Amino acid sequence: MWRLHAARALRPLSRWVPALLLLYVALHPRSPYLLVLRSVETPLLVLLGGLVWWRARGCCGRREGALLGAVLLVVAILAVGNEAIFRCQRAEVLAADAATRTLGQHFIVGYTRFDEVAMLAERGLIGGIYLGRGNVRGRTLSAIRAEIDALQGLRRRAGLPPLIVAADQEGGSVAHLTPPLAALPSLASVVEAGSDARLEARVQDYGETQGRGLAALGVNLNLGPVADLRPLHGGPAFDTHTLIGRRVSARYRQCGGGGARCRCRYAADFLRSGSVLSCHA
Repeated sequence: MWRLHAARALRPLSRWVPALLLLYVALHPRSPYLLVLRSVETPLLVLLGGLVWWRARGCCGRREGALLGAVLLVVAILAVGNEAIFRCQRAEVLAADAATRTLGQHFIVGYTRFDEVAMLAERGLIGGIYLGRGNVRGRTLSAIRAEIDALQGLRRRAGLPPLIVAADQEGGSVAHLTPPLAALPSLASVVEAGSDARLEARVQDYGETQGRGLAALGVNLNLGPVADLRPLHGGPAFDTHTLIGRRVSARYRQCGGGGARCRCRYAADFLRSGSVLSCHA
């Protein structure tokens, strides 16, 4: 009997939890956590809202049904409204004036469609592009390089400076361009692999290998760590985002004289391998 009562008490949750989750997503449009769903976010919200309403029919009272319907209607209105606002903003950017072009030179943007980013690049509305997994997945190095060269060609013909072509290729678990680029270990593991006498040579070899691969792809700015510091305990226990304990390129060391800590920095020299700058934002 108690199970029956518990099941009846939990039934409203099967309606309200999905409805409130949809409302939360609709109130936070284009969240980076939902990047994989971005192209279908609006129709998916409307469809799932309709599905929640269809399943709730006849299962709740008139007052609850009216409130649930109002929440799901707000979800649909927000989803469609956010999409309309986004399309209007995109149209405004593409029709930008000289002042907007001056501002746009300070932006590095990611992209999914070549025709759209080509228009932005040719008109001087951006200063650079960011290559992520979506830009290289399932493609050859030569195809990606041809796309980058085409964008740089548009800039030259328009009398504009070359695009900054940025990537986040740190090695180890952060290797957004692998494949087609070869997988490399984290710089932290290179620092710790062997004696300190050969440390500078190991790091330089690592940086040159990474830099040559990026330069061959057309990348001229790598957002890789050059001076991140890892504490002796290895970083936060529940660090699921930065993973600082696995990927940093510098470490603390115990030094003499009362156990004082000295920070020893090791940075890969990307400048020697195809003019690829390295920085960590």
